[in-house]
Amino acid sequence: MQRRDFIKISAITGATAALDSCGQPDVQLIRFIPEEDLTPGVATWKPSICTLCPAGCGTLVKVMPGDAEVLRNGRLGIIKMGLAKKIEGNPNHPINEGKLCPRGQAMLQVTYHPDRIKHPLKRTGPRGSGQFQEISWNEAIKELVAKLQELQATKQEGSLAFLTKPLRGQRRELVRRFLAAYGAPPVVEFEFFEYAVLRRANALSFGRPQLPTFDFAQSNYVLCLGADFLGTWNSPVAQSIAYGQMRQGRPGQRGKFVMVEPRVSQTGANADEWIPARPGTEGVLALGLAHVVIDAKLRPAAAAGRAGNLIPGWSEGLRNFVPAEVEKQTGVPSATVVRLAREMVAHPPAVTIVGDAAVAQTNGLRTALAVNALNALLGSVEQPGGILFTPQPKLSQPNRAPEGPSLEGSYPAFSRLVDRILQPMRSGVSSGPLTAGGVARRRAGIGHDTGSGDSRSPRDASAARHAGDAGHPAGNRTSTRRGSEEGPPVENL
Repeated sequence: MQRRDFIKISAITGATAALDSCGQPDVQLIRFIPEEDLTPGVATWKPSICTLCPAGCGTLVKVMPGDAEVLRNGRLGIIKMGLAKKIEGNPNHPINEGKLCPRGQAMLQVTYHPDRIKHPLKRTGPRGSGQFQEISWNEAIKELVAKLQELQATKQEGSLAFLTKPLRGQRRELVRRFLAAYGAPPVVEFEFFEYAVLRRANALSFGRPQLPTFDFAQSNYVLCLGADFLGTWNSPVAQSIAYGQMRQGRPGQRGKFVMVEPRVSQTGANADEWIPARPGTEGVLALGLAHVVIDAKLRPAAAAGRAGNLIPGWSEGLRNFVPAEVEKQTGVPSATVVRLAREMVAHPPAVTIVGDAAVAQTNGLRTALAVNALNALLGSVEQPGGILFTPQPKLSQPNRAPEGPSLEGSYPAFSRLVDRILQPMRSGVSSGPLTAGGVARRRAGIGHDTGSGDSRSPRDASAARHAGDAGHPAGNRTSTRRGSEEGPPVENL
């Protein structure tokens, strides 16, 4: 190729690319008026909550002005708005105290990842085919209302399934009341990191369907059965902070940590003593420890109260769980069982933790109940250095709130949707015009999740343990739950 030809081709190519980059005349981007006052080049840190796990750590989001493409009334345009650039832990938040796990650091991907779900999806192919198409919010709400009215017209309200992640606070109560008024079954909750077994066990043992807060900072002895609480289990950031205080935060006093599990986890690698045990036998070990405590008269069996009454043979001293039998089932030497039991009693406050694979077996509920009984026997329930439960708020009874200018944000839209869905039933007809209205919409709660118990730091939970019935020992607390909430003995579960 001649030098002159090369220059000609390069010039033509560059001109073509430049002209093409100027855009097509039939595709014009409109610049919309900003909805907020922005100072160019100045970052703003806004507080928020991480929702990627039930822990609810506090965050600070770095927001800076920038241009974003938006779709308004079917018109594509650009608007200058505050864009999230970085996420850090909030040092003033009681749960994580400024710390944040890698999952929280990556939370920006929920907003910016190209594969995120941007709009409602409607299934277009056979069930299970994975074929969906994007639809607008207006289309989604219109179709939802039509389907619900169709179920009402054919008296099939009971066939409605409301599937969601675990709900919290008044949002949970709002959905519960809506389903009850509509005539549908209770909500179906799905949780990827499953805690339903622990919540059920705590409801049976202590009348608290929550995850507890572990007050590691004031513990002198921690026995963990399978829960990777420094890795991914429950609230790892808050638990790591409290664990560090237990180990180094008290001059001259260092709590002991024993880990029992089938394999070495991240948490097990930090233990003073790591003990291997056969998978699924953690509950047997817990009852073996309780037997040693009761048999040696280190603590009376009655100290476990309601939690102990759920265990068959508890009042007789658990004669089927002598150390020799425990060794056969778990693989933990009988001498180790006796030593661990005596060490826990000799170094109060002591607490036992169970979770992860230990409660994922078919006997998971029994295992959790056994650990609850052991904690109650040791006097570790609702006590500093033990397990604490976050007091739950009392939800107001009225279903409706006044309409007017006070309705702000996106919640009124949901309120109106609920009222539109329920209006035909209230008026006694199955179809017809829909009217707008409002329902109780204020969101309240303690921390992030009044139903999970890990919504406070151990120190805050300890300070609040006298609220309501949270201050009563497990053995003396009067349950307010009716019917069969206490549940049958373990052998019938």
